[in-house]
Amino acid sequence: MTCRRFIAPNGSCNGCNFSHSLKCHATINAVTRSTQKQQHGGNSGGYQSQHDRNSSKAVNGCTVWESPGGIKIFSGGKDGHWRLWNSTQNFQQEFEQDMGLEVTNVEVYAGFLFCSFVGSCVALPDVSVGMVHVWNLSNPAEAPLEFHLDSQFTPYAHSCGVSSLLVTSTDEGSTDPSKMVLVSGDKKGVIRLWKPPATADQKVFVVQQTFYGHAGEVTGLVICNNFLWSASTDASIRTWDLENKPKCSHKCDPDMVLWKDQSATFVLTSSLDSTVKAWNSSNGEMCISSDHGEGVICLATVSDSGGKPVLVCGLESGAILLRSLATTPSTPAFTSLLKIVAYYTNGIGHEDGPVKCLRAGPSNTFYSGGEDGKLNVW
Repeated sequence: MTCRRFIAPNGSCNGCNFSHSLKCHATINAVTRSTQKQQHGGNSGGYQSQHDRNSSKAVNGCTVWESPGGIKIFSGGKDGHWRLWNSTQNFQQEFEQDMGLEVTNVEVYAGFLFCSFVGSCVALPDVSVGMVHVWNLSNPAEAPLEFHLDSQFTPYAHSCGVSSLLVTSTDEGSTDPSKMVLVSGDKKGVIRLWKPPATADQKVFVVQQTFYGHAGEVTGLVICNNFLWSASTDASIRTWDLENKPKCSHKCDPDMVLWKDQSATFVLTSSLDSTVKAWNSSNGEMCISSDHGEGVICLATVSDSGGKPVLVCGLESGAILLRSLATTPSTPAFTSLLKIVAYYTNGIGHEDGPVKCLRAGPSNTFYSGGEDGKLNVW
């Protein structure tokens, strides 16, 4: 159990028998508490709790920007805004942008901010569609780039909300914008691969390929060994080759991350059936399955102060569970290390609904966003 005195921001403890291995550096109230905006069509998609249906304060996504001026955090919420928080100014809000009905994902890659949201477009002003806008963070005053199916007739990315967004590179570790790989998945199960603009004069990302096969909301996307892995609320994982063919299918949902050890690369998946599973990316075989007693909504991999990999699990109750990924003589892989439950930590953590997003940060930090509207810095 975590020491409730030590874990609090500015908290300390002179010595007790509880864990002092994790600390909350800040708690940010990251969304407004305004009345929920009404969406056209009522397309709810996958996981949605009673709290989610009745409130507009959920933090749906967060991402880290290691800017020239220090660490900054973008958050996106169900209130329709993305916001920028400055760690060098005690995580004060630096900027906010109203995007429409709901911001569903935020990602920073190669100096660009990617934001998916539910909104309306010029071609269909009375209908809510899935949009993606992209800002150049070196010149944020410029008009954002956009994802378009067709700039004249369908100037949007998906006909419904974008539920998952992957931004990565063809070369591991590269920050070259020309090597970006962009994949989006929507609430109806459609996945699209996008091609970035070829020149500075082009302002639109265009569809390179569309993948059909899921019967529910796409909740996770990763690329490994030149294959695209996707998770969905249809309780399946699919892997795709570049010829648009699903190679195999497994039962699992709703999130996934990559984990590489010294010998292999694994895809880790979470599920509302309370399990987290590890899959061998080379052959699709399941290696480990671990039960958590409640639905696991989201995952992230971080490193502890000793450099050992740790899996962070965001749970349906709002609790956060940390598991070891390294195998040592005393702790085999997936050993439970620590659980953060707000009830036992004087409200430090997430209450009133599930953890909605997790993001690894620099220097052994991670960030969590919840349905309670909080963005926590750990």
